[in-house]
Amino acid sequence: VGMTGSEPGDVTRRLLNLALSFGQSATTAYVATTGADPITNSDPAYTTLMVPAGYAFSIWGPIYAATAAYGVYQARPALAEDPLLRRVGRWTAPAFLGTSVWLLAAQRRWVWTTVVVFAGMLVSLWRALREIQVHEAEHGALTPAQRWLVRAPLSVFAGWSSAAVLANVSIALKVSGLLPSVGVERAAVSGLTLTAGAVGATATRALRGNAWYAATVLWALVALVVANVGRREPGPAAAAGVSAIAVVAALLGSRGAPRGREATGAGR
Repeated sequence: VGMTGSEPGDVTRRLLNLALSFGQSATTAYVATTGADPITNSDPAYTTLMVPAGYAFSIWGPIYAATAAYGVYQARPALAEDPLLRRVGRWTAPAFLGTSVWLLAAQRRWVWTTVVVFAGMLVSLWRALREIQVHEAEHGALTPAQRWLVRAPLSVFAGWSSAAVLANVSIALKVSGLLPSVGVERAAVSGLTLTAGAVGATATRALRGNAWYAATVLWALVALVVANVGRREPGPAAAAGVSAIAVVAALLGSRGAPRGREATGAGR
């Protein structure tokens, strides 16, 4: 792939996003062959009532594939000076790097480090999604390629991260001895789950009904319902159910929200 770009940093941005997008799956393979896989970890000492049903973690496969597709797309020579990719690229590279750092920290049981790293990933992804909105306001609707290869992958990644970061918080609290009993854990997890629902609903509205984002948050919340019904934990299951309803309501209420120039009154 030829690397050109007229602005300082264009080549670096594109190379970093290409390498780091593929680095996520490479790091996953590395940790899986050198110790316990932190993504599918089932160690009771590092599991709380906020860990969803096992099938939920399969979403990492589509996330890795979609972000790698984004990495290849943004590296194309013809897009070296693309204004949208310039906007989002400075935020996506840190998010992809964060995945690898989180995997290595989780493998080493650095639980609070995983929280900080995941929070940083989420902030980066939210900023990238915000940059997409600004681009739409200034330039109009995205092209099909931009919708499928930029907004969709980043929205799914952000949606999963919105819930996963709070699951990491619950694990860090437990490992730190701050959830000394099952009753305390139930209360804490219910609160964190309701927080995840509030964050997901608020972000869905802010993103003007981004269905990719909302559907991924719902994927995590429904998996929490399934897991806690199986555990016979009605409190956390109910909290996840209420949170899922809040996200659905936010999505439905935002579907008619204006986009692009219409959303901001911008025009040429």
